[in-house]
Amino acid sequence: MGNCKTIFFVSHMNNNKIIALITDFGDRGHFVGSMKGVILNLDPDIKIFDISHNIEPQNILEAAFTLSDTLNYWPEGTIFVVVVDPGVGMGRKTLAVKTRSGHIILCPDNGILTEICKDPGLEDIRVISEAMNRLPGSEKFHTFHGRDIFAYDAGRLATGQVNIKDIGFKMEDSIIILPIQEASVKYKAIEGSLIKVEYPFGNVCTNIPRSLCDELEFSGGDILQIEIFESDGLIHKGDLLFVNTFGEVDKETPMAYIDSSNRLGLAVNMGNFSSNYKINAGLTWRILVKHSKR
Repeated sequence: MGNCKTIFFVSHMNNNKIIALITDFGDRGHFVGSMKGVILNLDPDIKIFDISHNIEPQNILEAAFTLSDTLNYWPEGTIFVVVVDPGVGMGRKTLAVKTRSGHIILCPDNGILTEICKDPGLEDIRVISEAMNRLPGSEKFHTFHGRDIFAYDAGRLATGQVNIKDIGFKMEDSIIILPIQEASVKYKAIEGSLIKVEYPFGNVCTNIPRSLCDELEFSGGDILQIEIFESDGLIHKGDLLFVNTFGEVDKETPMAYIDSSNRLGLAVNMGNFSSNYKINAGLTWRILVKHSKR
């Protein structure tokens, strides 16, 4: 980790002033509006964008992949505020990190950075000094760090009132990483995890990269056998046609495909795979995929 780019980065942020929000706060209530108000009070010219406020409540895994699937499409210098925070007020660290791609992320230290650590990687990790870097007058509030710390400090970073070096001390411990089972090939089959359900469509996303599908020579028109487990229980077993896109199968037909994040996905054309087969996603959900013998 180095500090040689700090001056350039702060200048870049003064030009962009872009803040992107990811939360599980939903579309009702005052939460998102309060965060935006705090930011705009610092500078009404800051551009604020909503990536998603419909992360499943407390679903850190979904937040981690939503962030990693989004970050590289945003301009260098964008500040991401990611608040899915079931441990708010309970002593977990509040982080400000700079990625190797030149983005800034403000989030709790609860696993949200799991995938970002791999790509693009982290260049600087700071633990925010909360007493000196929080919305004035919020000292007695303990349940809304999204407004009182993350949004407030994002606005200060965007306007150059503070830089990442000054917002807190360098993290010496390891950040929290979610225990996701990495996808791998075993005995001519790929074993992986179900990482999220895409709403509202109900497509099920895996962490199996295209490269492993290529390794086993999955190609369009192949029949794949899938087995889906939750904890140790088999939830679903079946054969799916491996296709390029939804319209290659009839309406209401299940299929496997490579999704827009370059990973294996499961879907039903004009339907809902998750609902049809009672499949969810999370750290206890895994999948086994191989060529069908049929």
